[in-house]
This record gives sequence, structure tokens and C-alpha cells, in this order.
Amino acid sequence: MASKRACPSSAASAAKKSRTVADSFDTVIEGLKQAELPAAVMKTLCGIVPYCLGVPTEQRHRFQTEAIERIEGVFATVVGSLEQCIEAGQLAKQKAEDDALAQKAVLEKMSAMAQTRRDEAKAQKLALAAVAQEFQASKKALGKLKEQQEVCRVEAAGKRSQLEGLALELDAVHSDSALAETFTARVCKHLEIPESVRPALVTAASQAPASRDSSSCAVVQQVRELLSGCVAELSLVIAGSDSGAQGIESAEKEHAVLAEKQVKAARRYTEAADAAASSQSELEMSEQAMTDLRRAAKEADEALEEALANRDLFSQGPLEALATLRGCCASSAETLPCDTAVMA
Repeated sequence: MASKRACPSSAASAAKKSRTVADSFDTVIEGLKQAELPAAVMKTLCGIVPYCLGVPTEQRHRFQTEAIERIEGVFATVVGSLEQCIEAGQLAKQKAEDDALAQKAVLEKMSAMAQTRRDEAKAQKLALAAVAQEFQASKKALGKLKEQQEVCRVEAAGKRSQLEGLALELDAVHSDSALAETFTARVCKHLEIPESVRPALVTAASQAPASRDSSSCAVVQQVRELLSGCVAELSLVIAGSDSGAQGIESAEKEHAVLAEKQVKAARRYTEAADAAASSQSELEMSEQAMTDLRRAAKEADEALEEALANRDLFSQGPLEALATLRGCCASSAETLPCDTAVMA
């Protein structure tokens, strides 16, 4: 009996169905390869796929059915592994998000602390600058006082020398009236002698000490005492025991107080600056930790998406192909690329 010749359209349809079934075999085999099986078991299961799933349901014998059940068991294991990956990915994502949220709170706290310490360091720096300015002004003022004191000492030494010379000249004889008047003028330049007393001093200066009367001696003694008083005052200036020296002593004490104040201000600023630097370093480490956690959260999210995609691919690929081939009926047997008689 001659066989019927299929029309071109029917042949094309049959070829399409045949390719679809063959592709399904390959898909099931790829699904099996995702399982962790011994090499020999893997080779056996992959090899029998066409010979059990390629046989119509109603024509399968017990061994073929058991082989299919074995494949289904392997797929169930693969699905379980995929579900475990998804569950692990969900947990990892949740943990990463929780860690990032906790780190955000820490970061905000450390950022506020760093700002507070920066502000404190800035305030201490301004305080130090103010104290330093006071210290420099005090130093300058003290130096000026000392310069003035030194000038006064030099001037006092010169004036004392002149007064001591005048005191010695009180016992000298100025025989010439012009010399006596000159001497008197020199004395009056340094001492406050009343105008009424000056003629008597001129008279006394022109006389020898032994020839002076009581009035002249009294005038000379008065001048001598005045000169001695001035010399004593000048000696105090030279020795640094006058009121000017006391002013310098007071300025030095104030300068010392400011110096100690500056040292303490510098110490406070150094401590505040160190604290600010330490806080900034901790903040930077916290920011890096936040960056790492965000990266970890992103990676966990990507891993979860990949796990979900793998499950979907397995469901829509090997699982769907297995379900399709498992339910294959006799009406489509002519499209199967295997000799079912061999397996029967």
C-alpha cells in the first residue's frame, strides 16, 4: 500500500513540531545539568531523556515512567536550590538594608559630632588669636617701658654726675663774681631756688668756706641738702627702684599672666583641633562604611534579582519543557525524533 505524501504545508508544520520537541529535549537536559549529580548519573539521565519523554504517555512502560519521575525529582531538587538562593538573597538584601539604615543613623550622629568639634576648634582658634594679640601688645608695651627706663637711667646718671660736681663746687672759691654768678645759674638750672635766695648764693660762692658768715653758710647748707636729695632720687632711678621701675614690674607681672593665658589657650586649641581631626577621621571611615554597605545592598539586590530570574528561567524553560513532554499523547507521536519501539 502506497503511503500518502504529505503536502508541503503539512511537512513544514511537522518539521516545526519536530524541532520544538527536540529543543524541549535539549532544554530538559540543560535543566538536568544544573543539578549536582555524579557524572555517571548525569550522563545516564541526559541520555535517556529522548527515550522516555519522547514516548507518548499511553505507550510508556514502567521503567520510562520511573525515569521521568527520577528527572522530576532532580528538577524538584534544582527548584529547591533556586528557592533557597532566593530566600538567602532576600535575607541578605534585608540585612544589607538594615545595616545601611543603622549606619545612616551612626553617620548622622558622627557628622553632627564632627561639626560640633570643628566649631569648637574654630572658637578656640579665635580665642587663642585674641590672647596672642593681647600678649603681643603687652610685650610691645613692656619693651617700650624698658627702653624708656634705660633712657631715664642714662639721663639720670648724667644729671647725677653734674649734681655731684656742683656739690663739690660748693666748697670751692669763685673769686670772680662772674664765675660765682655762672655757678649759681648752673645750680638754679637743676634746683628750684627762690629768686630772693640767689644773690646770697652768689655771695657765698665767692667766699672761702672759712670766711662765710652764718647767713652764707645757711644758704650753702640748704643748697647742699637740695643737691643731696636730687642725687638720692637720681640714684633710685639708676638702681631701678623708682616708680618707673615699679611700673615695669607691674607690666612684667601682667605680661607673665598673659603668657600663661596664651599657653593655656594654645593647649585648649590643640586639644580641640586634635579632637576635630579625630572626629573627621572617624566620620570619613563611617562614610566609607556607608559606601560599602550601599554597595553591598546593591549587590544583594542584584543577586536576588538574578536568583529570581534563574528560577523564572528554570520554570519557563526546563520545567515547562518537562511538563509538555511528560503530557505528550499518541496523536503527536509522529513528530517525535526517536524510535519509540526501541524503548517499548
